[in-house]
Amino acid sequence: MPADAPRNPRRWVQVRPPDLAALMMARAMAEMFRDEPDSPLPEPLAALLRQMERWRKEQGKHGG
Repeated sequence: MPADAPRNPRRWVQVRPPDLAALMMARAMAEMFRDEPDSPLPEPLAALLRQMERWRKEQGKHGG
C-alpha cells in the first residue's frame, strides 16, 4: 500500500477509480470465456463495459 494511502484498507479501495474494479472483473470474466471464442458476449460482461463507458462520459463532462 502506498505511504500516502489511508490507514483503513477498505477506504483505500474505495478511493480507487470505479473503472479499475470493473476492468479487473471484466478481465476475469474474459479469461473464463476465452475457451469459447464463438460464444456471445456474456450479459454481465456487457453490462460492465456499458458502465465503464458511462463513467468515462461522466468524467469528460466534469473535466476529468
